[in-house]
Amino acid sequence: METTLTVFEFVRTYLATHAWSPTLREIAEGVGFACPSSVVRHLDRLEGLGLLWRERGQARSIALTEKGNHFHL
Repeated sequence: METTLTVFEFVRTYLATHAWSPTLREIAEGVGFACPSSVVRHLDRLEGLGLLWRERGQARSIALTEKGNHFHL
């Protein structure tokens, strides 16, 4: 779960400083994963927790939910 929270924090920070969401590759590089496909599992978990949502098949579509905007680590 710690790694999933690291992914969440990266996404939250990225969204706060950019006008668009990060790509899987940017997330992977930002948290030190060798492969962008590893990010999908963590995004699925975060989506299941209600902290973010994304449009399947749509690039740069990650967004924080209301719960995600107020979530504190």
